[in-house]
Amino acid sequence: MRSKSIYLVCVLFVLGLAGYAPADEFRWDNSSGDSLWRTEENWDLNKLPGENDSLYVDWLRDPTEVIIDADTDAKCNSITLSNDSVSRQDFVHLHMTGGTLNAVDLIRIGREETAMFTLDAGEVTCSAFQLGRKDPSKGVVYINGGTVTVTSNTRVPRGGSQGSELHLNGGILYTSGLVMNDPDDEMSGTNGWADITEGIMILTNEVDQTETIKKYVTNGWLTAYGVKSGELLEDGRLAMVHMDYDVTNPGKTTVWAEVADPKQACCPWPYNTSVEVLAGDPIIVTWVSGADLGLGRHHVFFDTDADCPTNATCADIGAPCWKAQLRASTTQWNAGLLPLWTKYYWRIDEAGVVCVKGKVWTFTTGCPLIPGDTNLDCVLNFDDYADVASTYGGEQYWPE
Repeated sequence: MRSKSIYLVCVLFVLGLAGYAPADEFRWDNSSGDSLWRTEENWDLNKLPGENDSLYVDWLRDPTEVIIDADTDAKCNSITLSNDSVSRQDFVHLHMTGGTLNAVDLIRIGREETAMFTLDAGEVTCSAFQLGRKDPSKGVVYINGGTVTVTSNTRVPRGGSQGSELHLNGGILYTSGLVMNDPDDEMSGTNGWADITEGIMILTNEVDQTETIKKYVTNGWLTAYGVKSGELLEDGRLAMVHMDYDVTNPGKTTVWAEVADPKQACCPWPYNTSVEVLAGDPIIVTWVSGADLGLGRHHVFFDTDADCPTNATCADIGAPCWKAQLRASTTQWNAGLLPLWTKYYWRIDEAGVVCVKGKVWTFTTGCPLIPGDTNLDCVLNFDDYADVASTYGGEQYWPE
């Protein structure tokens, strides 16, 4: 009996080993010269790294670049760019033009020296996303498209004082939180900067993080189109950082940027592209007046069809979607009780000395899904039970 038990334990141990891949440390050498991640020869172990492996990419020569293209399914436990300092080095560059990159643990952009990560397309997932580590290291990230999903925090910077940079020019960054220049966080560095243009940041932690984002905006650490929120670009347009919690994305904080003619109305509520705007009560839309309106008038355009609000000429009171003319001090309009699950398009024109046509904003009425709400009226009541009973037959009964 004892020999059988020992045999069984040995079999289980061997089977366990069969499913275990030992971790290796890989170093980039680009031996083939094609700079492609998926070329085995470019790694010092002459094989592709897997999800248990730690990767280090240090400067070799200019340019030192690792390319992940549409044919690449890159895996690792962690990857560090510029792990060691090399004399006379320039920066190390990880460039994604497509494909996927999955790091079980962390992606670190710049540990000892400068490193850059550019995402043009593709999908990136990791546990932690860190820019910079030790002086004089600096991490620079350009997200131009694709998605980055970080299950913990994004740190700009993770350490150091050289001013790591995150540029969200497109795509979406999903991250539990954004940590910037926090003196109370021993893992945080200083002089970090994040700038948003056409990209979107979604903070997935269900806690409202708008106050944290406001602090970053106020301090000038988080900017829009390269300038502090509320400042004008050289061409005269107004740059703004916007944020909301539990509106654009239920249970999440969403951050984005916008540029506009400062003479246009801005800052709509419901927020532009909002969904699940509860329509059980009259909906009152609001906005902020454009500059130089003076004693002019706001003109409200509102419709379920995009054509009229988009194409109506400025302050055209004859347009079928024109709804109201309001004095300059009035920056709200009662749209009334609206049907559920309907998309609306609206616009505010500013008719002062000159007429300034507004942007077209949208929102969709509705509500978060309620289990059992079979008729999607956002209320659990007898009608929901009646729908089920009529579908499956039988006597209808609604409990007291």
